[in-house]
Amino acid sequence: MACHSFVASVVQRDSGDIQEVVLTDVEEEDLVSSDVSTVYRSTSPIVQEIPASSPATSQPQESSSPSTDVSMHFDSTDVPLNAQEDTQASAPVDFTMFTAALEDLRSSISQCIHDSNCEILSKVNAVEIGVREALFKQHALLRQSLHDDCRVQERQGVIQEMQINYLNKGFLAPVATVFQDLMAIKKVQREQDAKLTALDNQVAAIRNEQLDFQSKIAADILSLSTQFGNIVDHIRGGDAKNGEIGSSSRRPPPIGVERRPLPTPANQGESSSGHGRVPNVERLRK
Repeated sequence: MACHSFVASVVQRDSGDIQEVVLTDVEEEDLVSSDVSTVYRSTSPIVQEIPASSPATSQPQESSSPSTDVSMHFDSTDVPLNAQEDTQASAPVDFTMFTAALEDLRSSISQCIHDSNCEILSKVNAVEIGVREALFKQHALLRQSLHDDCRVQERQGVIQEMQINYLNKGFLAPVATVFQDLMAIKKVQREQDAKLTALDNQVAAIRNEQLDFQSKIAADILSLSTQFGNIVDHIRGGDAKNGEIGSSSRRPPPIGVERRPLPTPANQGESSSGHGRVPNVERLRK
């Protein structure tokens, strides 16, 4: 509660004198609402009577009051001294009624403020309750929708798993048969590859033997050619000696040398059987 003082002067004319009534130390009450969001203030004056005095005597009192005090003074210019007797004999101001009226006003204002606060709080509570209910309903709907979606997905997963199992059972037997056939084919292919490898080895060995045989034949042919050359030279030397006997004698026919190609693998047996044969020297001489 905060207290502020101000001075209010009420001038009353009584038998030609001026009586000053000072309202000082007016208490200002702070009313705080229940939600601590609004502060309302109301004042309650304290009545104090001051005897009539000259304006000069009241001047220091005014200067000593705080800057927030308010003072009202009335002099002879404001209140005519030559007024009629009924005005001079007017009844004094009832400050008790004034205070009661102020109290009633403060009470009514406080009651209005309280009622307004209660109404505002009730509306705020109603709005809050409505929002909470809406959020709760929305949360419940979302939860239910998620639960339904999860159940649907679970059912679809089970159905798909059953279909996959059925397909696996349907394709398992043919796939197993195909795999068995593939394994048998691979086995036969491996056997054929082994046979081809063995044949390649045999062919390579035969080729090596053929090359060796051809080299031997070439050496034998060279030897035979050398022997034939020697024989021909010997025969020609004998004919030159016998040519002196008569010029009418007939020359012997030329010696024919048969040239044969190198043997092939098909006639290797024949070449080998004819290997080492030497032409009959007697036949050549005849």
